Amino acid sequence: MNVVENIVNYNERFITKAVREISDQFGFNVIQQRALSNLLYKCTQNVEITLLKEEEGDFLTYIDIYANSMRLEGLSEETIKNKCYTLKALDRYLEKDITKISVADLKMYILNKQTTCKSNTLNTIITTIKSFFNFLYDEGYLDINPSRKIKKVKEEKRLRKSLNDVNLEQVRLACDNKRDRALIEFTYSTGLRVSELVKLDINDLDFTSNKLSVVGKGNKERNVMFSDIAKFYLEQYLNERKDYNTALFVGIKKPYNRMSKRAIEKRFEKIKEKLNVKKLYPHLLRHTFATKLASTADITVVQKLLGHTNINTTMLYAEVNEDKISYQYKASKL
Repeated sequence: MNVVENIVNYNERFITKAVREISDQFGFNVIQQRALSNLLYKCTQNVEITLLKEEEGDFLTYIDIYANSMRLEGLSEETIKNKCYTLKALDRYLEKDITKISVADLKMYILNKQTTCKSNTLNTIITTIKSFFNFLYDEGYLDINPSRKIKKVKEEKRLRKSLNDVNLEQVRLACDNKRDRALIEFTYSTGLRVSELVKLDINDLDFTSNKLSVVGKGNKERNVMFSDIAKFYLEQYLNERKDYNTALFVGIKKPYNRMSKRAIEKRFEKIKEKLNVKKLYPHLLRHTFATKLASTADITVVQKLLGHTNINTTMLYAEVNEDKISYQYKASKL
């Protein structure tokens, strides 16, 4: 670890810790926190901060530093929040100076989580922990990376269930207003994540070409399409609206606020209760979209429309049925 790295690390550690302590004391919001952070960076630009004595590794301070790094990379606040939640749970379990955490400590935590978590959830936790310690090691905050030898657990690859045509029609008929019907049709025909859906404005949609551009995970932009059926119900819904909100989907009653992620999830819950079914949530329509599309389209097309970076993720969504296997085998003319 060289001198320059020490200077940068101590400056950043001081600023991050100061912002957290001051924000907690005075209840600063995210915008105020960023303004304070920028001001402190400006004030310490030509200042070299050093330690009078070695302090214990403050886990929460390092989490804040990692969170700031993720923001610079363009990760969404929701993603950052989830990762920080995972890391804070690790801190509560270990209650240990971060510089003294060992491979054995991390393995014990993972074994503990294995009793309550599914393999895919456990692997998400492992990935977050490894990314965190890799960052601290690469940036010179830690001399040893305790997560280096931690491996993911084996996952069972199961085909996920989607709605069949009858189920989907039942969901459509259960909608008791034009807004909900438009919401169902649009979500199904685009395969959008609910986090992407809530950010859309009416002007984002091109009703001539049935296309729109959406910013998804990792701040990546992609083009998606919506069906003529979705367009029909969207136009019906928009024509009856009496508000001036720019959002694509808003509340039915005044003050007609933009629908939040939770508000959309609640609409799906209401329909689920009405139909008396076990599962119905926005992501199920995204999977149904992917499954239906994969039955005829190339998997790379599905990948692009879903916004997946890794095609293996898309493969988990695309159920390859026996009819398609038989058809493509015969079409190959082997």
